[in-house]
Amino acid sequence: MENLFPTAEGQPSKVQKMLEKLQILDNEVEQNQSLDRILNYLTSADNEETVEEAIETAAEGGMLDDLYSILTNTKGETQSKVIQILAELAKVEALRVPCVNLGFVPILLPILESEDIAIATQACRTLGNICFENDEGRNAVDSFDGMAKLLSLLKSKIKSEEEGADRLRTIACGFLLNLTNTHESLHEQSFRGRSILHVGTIYILSPTSDRSLSCMVLYHSQQFCADSGNDLHQRALDSGRFDIVGGPTSVALLIQIFIQLRLVLKVSRDRLVKSTLCNTIVNLLQSDNDGAHTDTILDMLINMSEWDEIKDLLAETNLSNHLIRIIQSKTGKLDTESQQTIKMASDLLVLLLTGDKSMEALFKNSEGPVFYEIVKWLDSEVDHLRLSGALAVGNFARNDDHCRKLVEEGVLDKLLSVLKNSDEEQITLRHAILSALRNLAIPVSNKQLLVQCGVLEAVMILTSSNVMAVIFKLLGVLRMLVDGQESVALQLGNNRDFLNKLVKWCECDEHAGVQGEASRMLAWLIKNGRSTELMRNIVREDGVLPLVTMVASEHIVMQNEALMALTLIASTILADAALQLKEAELAETIINLLGNPDVIPEILCNTLTLTKTVCEAVLESILLICKNLKDEIMNSGLTNIVKSLKEHKDEKVRESASKVLTVIEEMPLER
Repeated sequence: MENLFPTAEGQPSKVQKMLEKLQILDNEVEQNQSLDRILNYLTSADNEETVEEAIETAAEGGMLDDLYSILTNTKGETQSKVIQILAELAKVEALRVPCVNLGFVPILLPILESEDIAIATQACRTLGNICFENDEGRNAVDSFDGMAKLLSLLKSKIKSEEEGADRLRTIACGFLLNLTNTHESLHEQSFRGRSILHVGTIYILSPTSDRSLSCMVLYHSQQFCADSGNDLHQRALDSGRFDIVGGPTSVALLIQIFIQLRLVLKVSRDRLVKSTLCNTIVNLLQSDNDGAHTDTILDMLINMSEWDEIKDLLAETNLSNHLIRIIQSKTGKLDTESQQTIKMASDLLVLLLTGDKSMEALFKNSEGPVFYEIVKWLDSEVDHLRLSGALAVGNFARNDDHCRKLVEEGVLDKLLSVLKNSDEEQITLRHAILSALRNLAIPVSNKQLLVQCGVLEAVMILTSSNVMAVIFKLLGVLRMLVDGQESVALQLGNNRDFLNKLVKWCECDEHAGVQGEASRMLAWLIKNGRSTELMRNIVREDGVLPLVTMVASEHIVMQNEALMALTLIASTILADAALQLKEAELAETIINLLGNPDVIPEILCNTLTLTKTVCEAVLESILLICKNLKDEIMNSGLTNIVKSLKEHKDEKVRESASKVLTVIEEMPLER
């Protein structure tokens, strides 16, 4: 093909000469032939690597001025071809602002109202390209009321069956995307009166609507609440430019845009909740007979379900039945695509269960289809379905009534079976099962039943795991089983191997959750076991230091648990624990708490109770180590601090302080 755009410096462009000639040509046929030659060059795949540089060279020679002159002095086919050339030129970033400055926008906008679909299509395409990543173009369209004209075009062509109407609708939606992307004011305009939501719903429900078109309108509706920092359009459109064409390729590209969304702006969330878009998106699953777009529709719904309000809406639709149908239709198929669809559908169903209202709606008193399907997943040969089943059970088990029903329905045996057949590498699966078991162990009525069913033995096998995420959840299960169950506490408290590991986990700096749970487990064993031998076992495994350390926790619940455990130790086996209490700097810990004006009365009272208990136990002991602990306490300035607490504003603190002083007065410091 002849090079129309020589780039040698100073050499005139042939296309420039042709454009100049066009201005004096009276023969429309010749004009169109010249324009066709230019278009052929611009759109030829053979010139793809050189066309951008060539266009910039021609523009420097005044090409845009010539096109402006031709555009404003011609009509019909010639005008349409000029606009088509402009659309190609506006793909080049460097020409978008010059197109705005020369005044093309106010000329092109009225053409959107043309009855000639072909020329309206080209005007839409040109404006869309001018607005791509170009706020000057967007502002220019805004200045001439372009949003109203574009929405009017979309509404007027919704049901048109004229030739070219489908392509016009698609390109008009694309123009809308580029016009509003990252432009908050224009987004607001498109939502005024819920205009775009109305258009989107009609487009989706229209039997003549191309699915790509529906998805584009849906995308715009959500784009308002997407993270504007993402270059979503560029990945979806040809070569990073806005140039929408009809056909299957654009369907696949455009629908993929939605999966990038991150819904974050509350104003759009409210609008989405009030609209019918949730239902219409769910309906896309039903109408997607060939399953060509199932995965991308699921992506849309997963992104939307980050909001609890949307979860609640979706739970009231037929979505759960669609998801079950999709999973059942793909189960047994080993190809990657089918497995991916199973994963997405089950992930979405589990996500719906994370909302309180949506979970209740789908649980249906353990009689709903979702519950029965999820129970079956636990027996599935598909790894991800077993995982999803465990996660779903954990989400269902968020109140005592549900937990009791789940156990009654035999879910416990299925969970234990999956756990026993898991291996060390299935971290996520074990994590999910342990989370579910922990929740099931919370109701008092379930605890003994879980122990009888072998939960304790099943989870204790995992104490040999080196995966701290698994240990964290394991400790949570054990703590719930120990709660109020003396026999379980004694069984674990007399297991020296377990206690040894437990104390080591208390020092696990790499996982703060494990560290905290292990320390709490020590305290709960002491509280629920109340056994002298159990406490001695903990002391023998150096378990006192973690408890003293936990007293300084930032969590009030943990502070109280540690104070109670230490009080029980001091009142029962102080002689055994005195050395470790001294080495753990218990006296300093007590002083720091009692002398801190920000400590709440509850903690002050419990600390004073511990102090009184230690002092009383020291008085009764004749052991040197106990006397050393006594001296350390008396020399720490404790007396003055306790005296000051007798003036505390809280009555219970004052009473506790008085009791401690009474004991201290019986402890003369030996000299």
